[in-house]
Amino acid sequence: MLECDVVDGPKRLIRASLRTKLFPIVASASTILCMIAAVSSRSLGVSADEGEVASDRAVRMKIWLPAYYYPFGPGLREWNRLIAAAKVAPIVAIVNPASGPGDHVDTNFAAVLPRARKAGVTLVGYIGTQYARKPLDRVKREIEDFLRFYPDITGFHFDEQSPNARDVAYYVDLYKYVHNRIPGSLVVTNPGSLCAVEYAAAPASDVICLFERERGFAEFQPPDWASRFSGSRFCVQSHAVATEDSMIRSINRAAQLKIGYVFVTDDVLPNPYDRLPSYWDAEVEAVRRINQSNLPNSKTAKKGAANAKQSSKKKKK
Repeated sequence: MLECDVVDGPKRLIRASLRTKLFPIVASASTILCMIAAVSSRSLGVSADEGEVASDRAVRMKIWLPAYYYPFGPGLREWNRLIAAAKVAPIVAIVNPASGPGDHVDTNFAAVLPRARKAGVTLVGYIGTQYARKPLDRVKREIEDFLRFYPDITGFHFDEQSPNARDVAYYVDLYKYVHNRIPGSLVVTNPGSLCAVEYAAAPASDVICLFERERGFAEFQPPDWASRFSGSRFCVQSHAVATEDSMIRSINRAAQLKIGYVFVTDDVLPNPYDRLPSYWDAEVEAVRRINQSNLPNSKTAKKGAANAKQSSKKKKK
């Protein structure tokens, strides 16, 4: 895990953390079987959201974007580009005014966030948790400040997630708090590496970032327990990926692993998230194409079905 001091905007110093019920039963036999299956899933620690887990179908990929640039001057141009890209591919942007919400409304953020949300960008507020060492009441105050200052926030990114099972209750508390405050919100936690299965099973998070490094994504494998959950529960991000071809290989690798959230950039330390990648348009298009190819009525899917049908005919002959 790395930390850096980053100047973003006029006289602004941002400290950015980089890691990464019982009910009456009137049921048919089939309904009873479904209930048994659901109980079995719970006994395995699989939540109701994970109905897609058992299937091998692809998930809709979203760009997980740490937008750590101040929305003024060059930074505002970056925000305008990410807003424009939302019509091409789904984007979740992390909002980080001052390593959290700060202590007052920043008028430049207050101006850009409604535009981003209107364009379809999902906005999550950045809060560091110091690996479960930051007091819960302090984190909750930051949540409330975010919602008061920037009402277009619809979720939170809890960075510096502890990877240890002993700290799961801390994050479950935050998860429930956010979902009670914002029904349908998105809660993402980032240990930046592998963590205990309990974070997914509790759940303590909607999405867990399992990879945040410069190198090694080509060899990366999710933990064995990840197969029990939908790929939409996981995120990966890689920086210092120098070329467009390397970026596309990384995006395709994430698609093969059926990971739902991904971000690749050629930006480097000390802050690899202070601008959009130089190949931003190509990355957005790569994600769009992957999502398009996963649609049942897409040309790729139709071609695959046609090939399978043709193969079946040959076997019959």
